Amino acid sequence: MISADVSNSKLGLWLGFILSLAAILGGTVLVALGHDSAGATIATAAVATLAGVFVYGSKTRSKERQEKALVVPPPSSQETPDRDESD
Repeated sequence: MISADVSNSKLGLWLGFILSLAAILGGTVLVALGHDSAGATIATAAVATLAGVFVYGSKTRSKERQEKALVVPPPSSQETPDRDESD
């Protein structure tokens, strides 16, 4: 099950990369062909979407770490006693 989650994550990353690259390149081509406003809008929207996804992911990871910190107690400062080796 974990390997399936990792596989799905990798697939999502690659598809996101391909779609973002296509949008940025498409916007650039439109600007080069003289459609300045359309090309700039498409390229800017692609970059803004990437930034939004990054911020959302960062906040989600931060929240998960905070929740895990509340659930898992910190390691105790007391060491476990050693066995008596005088036997």
